[in-house]
Amino acid sequence: MSTAELMEAEIERLERQRNEALAEAEEADRKLEEMDERRIALAPPAFTGDQAADRELLTLEQGAGRLSQNARLARNNASKLGQLVEEAKARQAKQERRIHLGRHVGLSEERYRLEVKLEETMGRVLEGLERLRKLDADQHEEARAAGLGMEYRYRSIVAGWLSSRLRGYLPLDEVDETYREPLFDADDQNLEPGGEV
Repeated sequence: MSTAELMEAEIERLERQRNEALAEAEEADRKLEEMDERRIALAPPAFTGDQAADRELLTLEQGAGRLSQNARLARNNASKLGQLVEEAKARQAKQERRIHLGRHVGLSEERYRLEVKLEETMGRVLEGLERLRKLDADQHEEARAAGLGMEYRYRSIVAGWLSSRLRGYLPLDEVDETYREPLFDADDQNLEPGGEV
């Protein structure tokens, strides 16, 4: 049984005992009320010298004293049990907080490791984008030398492609549908290896 289950069982046991003590006090109070009715009825004959009524009244007084003491003890017991319930609930809340704090720390550590990987991946992406920028510049130079007119689109195509991929993480307006494709498909200035010129 886990610690949390043990604590829950302890709280249930204490609450059950408290409820039993309260029920015992209420039962004693009910019996006292019944005795009070009989005591009130016996008081006039007992004071006028009726010996049987006097003996019964004395017996009822002794019983009422015991019942009153039992009710008081039951209420005190219920009060102490109520305090124990509150203390157990406080321990339970503290334990639950400790568990959540442990999970929070674990998730924080996992998040850190993932962010390190993302940073490494971003480094590779940026390195690749820089290589692509140099390739684009070289390609434009070769196109110009060959007498071809080549449009300068590197910056806009990369910006569109990144915006499309990161739209859920950056405050961006609607992204052009063209850039929802992989970069190599969206870029019409590249040439798949083995393709036709």
